[in-house]
Amino acid sequence: MKAALCELVIDGVPNNIEEQIEFISSEMFMSGEYDTDFILKVR
Repeated sequence: MKAALCELVIDGVPNNIEEQIEFISSEMFMSGEYDTDFILKVR
């Protein structure tokens, strides 16, 4: 998933690719120990 996001190019509109990479790279996500507050905890 990370490799796909790193290769993804979206031009012309704002996107959150960098945030998505940050989220999936977090220890919490990789360990599978996340919940509905995941985004708030990672930011």
